[in-house]
Amino acid sequence: MDRETPFFRLAQEPIFNLSESEEEFLEMLREGGLDFDILPRPDPTRFVILSVRLDQATQRVEIEVDRGTPRTCSVLTRRNAFAESLKGWLDRILGSERFDARRYAASRRYVWYAYILPTRLPGGDPGSGESSLRRSLFNFDAKERHFLGLLEQAVTGPLRIQVYPRDSASGGLELMVCQGERRQPARVFVKGFHPVTYQVITENTPSGWLLKEVVDRAVGAEHLEVESSRLKGRHLSLIYGVRHPRRILEQFENSWSPSSATRNSHET
Repeated sequence: MDRETPFFRLAQEPIFNLSESEEEFLEMLREGGLDFDILPRPDPTRFVILSVRLDQATQRVEIEVDRGTPRTCSVLTRRNAFAESLKGWLDRILGSERFDARRYAASRRYVWYAYILPTRLPGGDPGSGESSLRRSLFNFDAKERHFLGLLEQAVTGPLRIQVYPRDSASGGLELMVCQGERRQPARVFVKGFHPVTYQVITENTPSGWLLKEVVDRAVGAEHLEVESSRLKGRHLSLIYGVRHPRRILEQFENSWSPSSATRNSHET
């Protein structure tokens, strides 16, 4: 295995394929108040594709961020009133003085805006941890983030775990369990409060049992509810009931409500 390959990561690939420069640029747009969704981009060599909502209209916008010197960005969209409004937003967020008129291009159908960017984009302390953009892509609550932190500490080779984005506030965690060239999906549902219930569903394979060992280390094998779990058949369904200490529960209280305790029933 490549020594640079982490055992655990929040994986954008192959859904968004955002580089650090692209993520930093989009973070600045979002902090500037631009309302947009990021559309899938399986090919990382293509432009970043956004669905931008502006002035009660929604339009596709393509963005390219150049990491050269000086750093530049290009914005391509359909030429209409929306594009003019978008230009106003970009001038405000990026600075109208950074608009590169020499690279401006327009046809009957499309318009191309270009801006020169500062060396480091404003908005977001590079040492402050996860950006709000990344949080919005993965959209996990406090209990789910706590579980992923435990999982990250527990996973070791030969297993690798990737966590995939989720653009809604519910639906469980989607993981990809990787062992060499073998890959299999897993889903995790986190619910309840005292105890917190963790349910892990994956295929009943050697990789699935390796995942069980990782979760055992993460939340404690003694918390596995054997009678409620499924350990035979095509799929494993592992249910852990954990009574966390008060200092951990205090991290969850702001995000917990009675409805969230029963939102996701045990899946079979």
